[in-house]
Amino acid sequence: MCPEHSEGLYYRAQPTNKNLSQFLKPMPSPLPFCVYVIQSLKDDGLYIGFTTDLARRLEEHNSGASPATAPRRPFELVFCEHYRSKSDAIRREAYLKTSAGRRTLKLMLQESLPRHPDAEAPTATSTSD
Repeated sequence: MCPEHSEGLYYRAQPTNKNLSQFLKPMPSPLPFCVYVIQSLKDDGLYIGFTTDLARRLEEHNSGASPATAPRRPFELVFCEHYRSKSDAIRREAYLKTSAGRRTLKLMLQESLPRHPDAEAPTATSTSD
């Protein structure tokens, strides 16, 4: 789960008509499937993945337990999206790994993806668990 969303329930957009509030249903916190983007503080490269336990997965990346990212440690979380459906999350992960998806991420996160002064040239590795 995203650390800032670890407590409570989330509701869909607030209705403008008070009579509509009876139709709003609480959403489980968090939604079970997470697509995440982490950035290497070593080479500024991005890694896009999918998980049902974000805290565990981030620990695996930063501890070196994930062979795909071990040489590029440490990482920081720069983006995550939660989904109710596993297939929706997997489809989103696959899109973000395309050229168009990476361009979209760079546009969306242009303030969140600064170049670190000591970073090596970025690499383009990504897989899911």
